Amino acid sequence: MLLPDSRSVGHQTGPSRTDDIEHRSAFRSLVRNVLRGISDGDLQKVVLARTDVITRPEGFDEAEVFARLTSDRSSVAFQVRGSEPQGDFLGASPEVLVRVNGASLVSSPFAGSVPRGGVSRTRARNELIRSAKVGTEHGLVVEDIVHRLRGVAMSDVDVVGPELRSTERVWHLASTITTTVDPAHIDSLAAVELLHPTPAVCGVPRTAALRVISESEPFERGLFGGVVGWQSHDGDGEWRVSIRCGLVTGFSVRLFAGAGIVRGSDADAEYDETTAKMQTMNDALAAAGKTGAPASLMQPDETRTQEGDARWTT
Repeated sequence: MLLPDSRSVGHQTGPSRTDDIEHRSAFRSLVRNVLRGISDGDLQKVVLARTDVITRPEGFDEAEVFARLTSDRSSVAFQVRGSEPQGDFLGASPEVLVRVNGASLVSSPFAGSVPRGGVSRTRARNELIRSAKVGTEHGLVVEDIVHRLRGVAMSDVDVVGPELRSTERVWHLASTITTTVDPAHIDSLAAVELLHPTPAVCGVPRTAALRVISESEPFERGLFGGVVGWQSHDGDGEWRVSIRCGLVTGFSVRLFAGAGIVRGSDADAEYDETTAKMQTMNDALAAAGKTGAPASLMQPDETRTQEGDARWTT
């Protein structure tokens, strides 16, 4: 499948109203098809992605975009230069696929989200924790990871959560999964191979979900939904899911975002979720070339994951 041609939207950092209606309608159609597969019993979950191609804003500076991405301490910024023939791939991921330190292994999957815009922590927590739909979506991810880890674990596989996490634009449900492994057989890359792609970016069953994604999405995901990270010589490492990202090519930037579709999903709500997720890159693009760092979108009384100012670039 080929990427569709880029469209020009001046110096906008988002789709025009007409484009939004067209994109929403196309996404609704994809969601309906997946829901039919779920109703027929062939699928339990599929993560559908969509893209938006925008013109690089005036004064665009990729280094400034990357600097803006590193300012969100809920995530780790990444930049992969020349990752694809079209250009550079960069973003800021809040989701740890796997972290290995000696015999210790940790995975922290995200599944179940709501846009932050005006939504308080209490309301977001109630909405996500009490939602049967979100419970299914998140539970499928945790169950899959736990099942795969039990085959290599040297101790119990423990799960803490789900609990509320936040980025600057989205509230998420996340769980922390821990166990111990034999470092002689499981290093961080072996753990990636074991777990990826999780139902947080693919679906359940994995093979059927991959087929639906391949047949449905009118573009190549490329590095979106993949992994980015590092491994040391002794096998320790950390790998994050490559989300909240964009591909910089020529005079345009292609943004990516996905949403987990399960029984009970509402197509418009899922579309709005992808729009909120794209705002991570939109905010960084809007800030590029402007004087001074933008103010944080987070309220001072809100806690967030402390990752420092971590950044990865290749």
